[in-house]
Amino acid sequence: MTSTAYPDQPTTRASVRSAQVLVACRELAPTLAFFQQLGFAVDAIFPADSPTTAMVSAHGLSLRLVQGATGGATDIDLLCDDPAAAGVALLSSPDGLRVHFVAADPPMRVPSTAQRLVLSRGAGTDAWGVGRAGMHYRDLVPDRLGGAFIASHIRILEGGPVADYVHFHKIRFQTIFCRKGWVRVAYEESRECISCLPHGRRTGTCHHRRHGAQRGAMTSSTGRPLVRAKYSSKKAWCSRTAGVIDFCRLRNSMKRRIMSGSVSGMARRSCMRLIGLT
Repeated sequence: MTSTAYPDQPTTRASVRSAQVLVACRELAPTLAFFQQLGFAVDAIFPADSPTTAMVSAHGLSLRLVQGATGGATDIDLLCDDPAAAGVALLSSPDGLRVHFVAADPPMRVPSTAQRLVLSRGAGTDAWGVGRAGMHYRDLVPDRLGGAFIASHIRILEGGPVADYVHFHKIRFQTIFCRKGWVRVAYEESRECISCLPHGRRTGTCHHRRHGAQRGAMTSSTGRPLVRAKYSSKKAWCSRTAGVIDFCRLRNSMKRRIMSGSVSGMARRSCMRLIGLT
C-alpha cells in the first residue's frame, strides 16, 4: 500500500525515512524480551549503560519501546496465513499491550439475506456522501438486505482525471451501469495485462467485474452518474495495492507491452486506441 506524495506535504519536505509506533512500558527489559519472542529484532537501544529506549522491528512494523512514557499503542494485530497455528489468539505484554493473531486474508462469510423491494428516491444533496477518491455516493439499499448486498449511486462532480487508486473488492459479484456520461477505467484482466475499455464506459453500458480483479478510474465526464450493485460478505473491503493512477505511466507501460507482443487480441486493440496508436 503506497500513498501519494504531494510537493507541499511536511513529510515530503522533511524527507521522512521511516515511521515508528510508540509502546510505553514501566520497565524496558521485560517488554523488550516479550517482543523478541515474537520475532522482533533490535535496531537500536540506548543509553548503553542503562537502556530506557529500544527500537525494534519485524513483520513490516517498527516499534519504539520507551520506559516511563505514557500513552502509546494498546493493541497490535499480526496478520497471519494460519493464525490457528500460533496456538493462541491473544498475547499480552508485561504492561498490558494486546497482540492479536488474525487472518491476513479471512474467508468470505456471506450473511443470510432478507429479500424485499427497496425504493430509493434522490431527495436533495443530504442523500449524498463523499467516498473514495472524492467520488460522491448515495446509498440505494441502506439495510443491505441483511448485510450481503450493496447498491450505490455514484457521481463525480468535476470531469477530468480521477484521483482513484488501483484497488480490488472482496466480493462474489459486482455490476456497474453507466447511466449518463462516460468514464475511462483501467482493469486487470490477467497477471500480465492491464487493459482499458477502448472508449470508456458510456451512457447505457453495463459491466460485470470478477472477484479480486484490480482496477481504477482514470478520467471521467462531469457529473458522471453510475449505478453499482455488489453481492459481498458483511465485511467487504477495498484495498489499495498501488498509488494514485498515473495515466502517463500507464500509457507508457501499455506501449511497452504492445511493442513486446505480450498483449494481443481485443486487449491489444483496446490499449492501442486508448494510447493513441490507432
